[in-house]
Order: sequence, then C-alpha cells, then structure tokens
Amino acid sequence: MVDAQTENAPKTGWIDKKSKYSHKWVKTWISVQPGEVLYSKSKTGPYKKIKLDGTSITDVESNGKTFRLQCQTSKREYIFKVEEGLGAQVWLEAICVAKVSEVANSTSSTCILQ
Repeated sequence: MVDAQTENAPKTGWIDKKSKYSHKWVKTWISVQPGEVLYSKSKTGPYKKIKLDGTSITDVESNGKTFRLQCQTSKREYIFKVEEGLGAQVWLEAICVAKVSEVANSTSSTCILQ
C-alpha cells in the first residue's frame, strides 16, 4: 500500500539511484515532498530522506538523464538517472519547487540548477 503522503506528492516514480558503495544503478522509488526527497527500494517504504535545505542540485551529464543532489551539511552525494532524456528536467524542476516551498525553514529561498 502506498502512503497517502507519497502518493499525492508533486512528483513520484521509479528512477535509478547510484549505490553509495558499489556504484551500481539501483531502481529506486522517489517521492518529492516539500523540503525533502523520500526514497526507497519499494513504493511502500521504508523511506530514507534527503533534506533539501542546503542541498545543491546539479546536472551531471549533458545527455539530460543524470543529476546530482549534493548535501552541504553531510557532504553526501546522491546521483540519479532517468530513462528518458527530458525526464531529468521534470525531476529537477519538481525538486527545485520542493526546495523553495519550505522557505520558512530554509536558509535560502532560491533554487539554482547548476
């Protein structure tokens, strides 16, 4: 069963995430929420969180399929890849909107795609 919070999120879906240790691509369920990105190996969780406050969002490759979330506080890097070429732009825009939607708790109210 999919959690109502993740089901009604601005952007949800399957996307590839590069594994932290093996560096292999792993199919991952992503749910973009205000101020954070939730991710899991399944739609039903359990979910891990990427807090977007203080996180930079960067295109990794010119092919438009791969992007990176770099957490400034933990120095953790998350790399994601989509199947369609233009799909990454949709994800990047959704994450940018989620980042600025938490303005009250954020150190920055802008989102710059690098």
